[in-house]
Amino acid sequence: MEDKDKPKGQLVRELVEMRQRVAELEKPQTRLNWTEELMEQHSVCNNLILESLPNAFYVIDAFDYTIKVANSAAKFGQLPKGATCYALTHKTDRPCGSAEHPCPLEEIRETKRPVRVEHLHYDKNGNPRNVEIHAFPVFDNEENVSQIVEYVLDITERRQAEEALKWELAVNSALSESYKPLVSPWASIEDMTNTILDKAKGLTGSKHGYVSSVDPNTGDNIGHTLTEMFKGQCSVSEENKGITFPRGKDGLYSGLCGYSLNTLEAFFTNSPETHTAKKGIPGGHIPIERLLSMPVMLGKELVGQIALANKDTDYTERELEAIRRLAQFYALAIQRKRVEDAVQKARDELEKRVEERTAELQKSYKERAFIRETFGAYLSGEVVTEILASPEGVKLGGEMREMTVLVSDLCGFTSATEGMEAPQVVELINRYLEKMTDIIVSHEGTIDEFTGDGILVFFGAPRLLSDHTRRAVLCALEMQESMKELNNENLSMGLPRLEMRIGINCGKLVVGNIGSEKRKKYGAVGRPIIAAFRLEEKTRPGEIVISQTVKERLGNELQIGSTWSDSLKGIGNTAIYQVIGMKGELRAAHA
Repeated sequence: MEDKDKPKGQLVRELVEMRQRVAELEKPQTRLNWTEELMEQHSVCNNLILESLPNAFYVIDAFDYTIKVANSAAKFGQLPKGATCYALTHKTDRPCGSAEHPCPLEEIRETKRPVRVEHLHYDKNGNPRNVEIHAFPVFDNEENVSQIVEYVLDITERRQAEEALKWELAVNSALSESYKPLVSPWASIEDMTNTILDKAKGLTGSKHGYVSSVDPNTGDNIGHTLTEMFKGQCSVSEENKGITFPRGKDGLYSGLCGYSLNTLEAFFTNSPETHTAKKGIPGGHIPIERLLSMPVMLGKELVGQIALANKDTDYTERELEAIRRLAQFYALAIQRKRVEDAVQKARDELEKRVEERTAELQKSYKERAFIRETFGAYLSGEVVTEILASPEGVKLGGEMREMTVLVSDLCGFTSATEGMEAPQVVELINRYLEKMTDIIVSHEGTIDEFTGDGILVFFGAPRLLSDHTRRAVLCALEMQESMKELNNENLSMGLPRLEMRIGINCGKLVVGNIGSEKRKKYGAVGRPIIAAFRLEEKTRPGEIVISQTVKERLGNELQIGSTWSDSLKGIGNTAIYQVIGMKGELRAAHA
């Protein structure tokens, strides 16, 4: 019903009531009550918002560091009067301010801008927590910072995950860096154990330690990495300069270090003095403050030990597990070494029988033909001819001769052949070696030996060659050129692409029948060979590098690419030259 339709009396009453309400609202007490009610509503709303936040939120006085407001996510409980942020979160009696933990309040005072910092806070139970603080300034009427608001994110789990990833990366890097020394056919047991000890100490931060192998015949534990830790404890063998931990008549090893060998279980102790196997400190022995011991097992057989001691902080389970993984690598290396020794022993016995049979047949033509057939498979025809032509040819001895050495090696052959069947791998390497052998023989090079997928060749023996250095470089260029054809054939047969590196050096070598009466071969030895191997290691795939001596011999005949200087292990700082061709000769050879 519209107002014009209402009775006049009713309209008058409503107007009077409205004037009464307006008058009531204009009273000071009414306005105050209304304002307080509104503020209460806002306070409830703000508290609801703060309590709904999943992370800690608090307001800090900029002058005395006291916490004025904190939500329940801050987990302070009943906030004590005058409680400061540093007392509640850092458990200290003064504000934080180190470079590692900068105070957000101090930074905001200086910059008057919001900041983000990472801190280490402690919860009410004293447990450390990694936090990320987002702090914002609150200004008074004079634009001074009167308070700061902090919103705190707990990033402990993220930091723990990052730390776990860093640790896993460190362990995997140690394992990866250990791989090459452990599988190298030239690595001795000392090389392998030094590698293992270096990585184990690096992972754990241990000051001392040793790595040993168990003698399969006597059962004695032979330490190959002597440190200060064991001086005066055990006898040092005059043969291998290792430490011997003898196994007792009862079949057990003594002391704390022998405990894991007896139980075949890894362990660590951060209080050795309380361990049941502790027997005191021998004279000259550094006191053991903490110890980690890992038996190295090959199946069910004890083959060695990794022992570490005196880390500054306590050993942990994750360090024990990391050393266990390292021990598995070491066990495989010991197994490989045993297999190689067995193969070498079988090869020695076979060569002994061949040599004995050769000696019986040597006086007749049939005997000489037999020698040619036997040795011709892995020596050049010139070597065999010289041995047969000289009545002194099969006697020990040799001569010093100026020669050139060529060392080649395939890059990444192991990774390239992963997943291939054994017959395919054999076919691939044989195709490569056959092509390289034909080229080497055509340049009158003598193959000293095949080292897996590598080749050691010398030029200048048994035949004297005045141009042995030129022949070696031309041979290397032709070998690299032939890789194009070989790889095209490989790809057509579904075989992987191969890349080769070559290092060349020259100098004086001892050459002749080297070895014993029962086992010998025609070969060469000398420092220039080591330098050639070191040069090859500095070479990139598909390249040829030479030494300063080779460069000086051939001079302007060479086409040189890159030139640099590098330190060669066991040799020293050396100038290195990349060869990309020879003037005139290479073009004629490939015309």
